[in-house]
Amino acid sequence: EEYIKLIVGLLILVDPIGNTPTYLSLTRGEMAKHRGLIILVTMIAFASILLAFLFAGNTIFSYFGLTIAGFQVAGGLLLLTVAYDLMTDNYGPELSHVTERDSAIKLALVPLAIPIHAGPGAITMTVIYGGMHSTWDHTLLVAIVILIVTLISALVLVLAPLVEKLTGETGMHVLNQIMAIIVAVIGAEFILDGIAAHFD
Repeated sequence: EEYIKLIVGLLILVDPIGNTPTYLSLTRGEMAKHRGLIILVTMIAFASILLAFLFAGNTIFSYFGLTIAGFQVAGGLLLLTVAYDLMTDNYGPELSHVTERDSAIKLALVPLAIPIHAGPGAITMTVIYGGMHSTWDHTLLVAIVILIVTLISALVLVLAPLVEKLTGETGMHVLNQIMAIIVAVIGAEFILDGIAAHFD
């Protein structure tokens, strides 16, 4: 039951269905040709980040003097930047035949992998659950949970173009503006939660 709760909890925090409109908005136009690569890189980076914090989360935070509160504020500021670019229809670098693949990888890493998928909540939950027991069996089971959540998230993104076909170009534009506002609100919540946690 403990690991089932972790699967459900991580899925709620990662929110792959809720991330779908943002993913579609960020991968529109020319970048749509690279969606397979973007999903692959996003999921590899997402799983790698959570696994790194599972095995060495406390060490990483201690070594760099990091706090979850600081991570929340930084992630929130990054999301506000993404929201502004989405709202002004100006996300991502200039594309060319030479830079399209690099741009796709950059987009997959930031912001799709972090902080949209591997956000403060998912990282915190991973660190907390990873430290609940000191046995390798427990650590291995948590790692399997992370891989299960990664596969589910990848499947949701693979099916996302079906939503795009149903909404059409006009619908995607409206959805893009709505998601820009939602991403901005999420970013603001990250910042407020980080500030509150810092002074708590």
